[in-house]
Amino acid sequence: EDVLEYVKNGEKPIVYIVLGTQWSPPCKYTMQCVKECSEMEEYQENIEFFFVDQESDLEFCFDERIPVGFPVILLFVQGSMVQFLGRGQAFDLNRIDQSSRLVRQLNIQQAKKIADEALDIYNGKADAISYLD
Repeated sequence: EDVLEYVKNGEKPIVYIVLGTQWSPPCKYTMQCVKECSEMEEYQENIEFFFVDQESDLEFCFDERIPVGFPVILLFVQGSMVQFLGRGQAFDLNRIDQSSRLVRQLNIQQAKKIADEALDIYNGKADAISYLD
């Protein structure tokens, strides 16, 4: 609830949320990579990073159909949820198959790419997060 309140009323325009568990190796690895990214100077001014333990918020995970034990990334820019595009997919506000969450393990380059593209969205240079290789 605190995270969602920050999305609505927080000081920074970009909110980067990682949901995961402590017992899942992909979650632990992703959280460590995003934590490294959160400590980089270029993100301090505009991005707030949150790490949410899925096990402490099981009801929220079940209500939102978030798979427990898998790293899940949610991204908000100025209070609006950002879309993650699949390979070869173009951004289209009318499409319902675009995902507003990313379920996958990230390495540091991918975590940084998401943060960089979030800044691009904030600065009006992009509409969504492009496919991650």
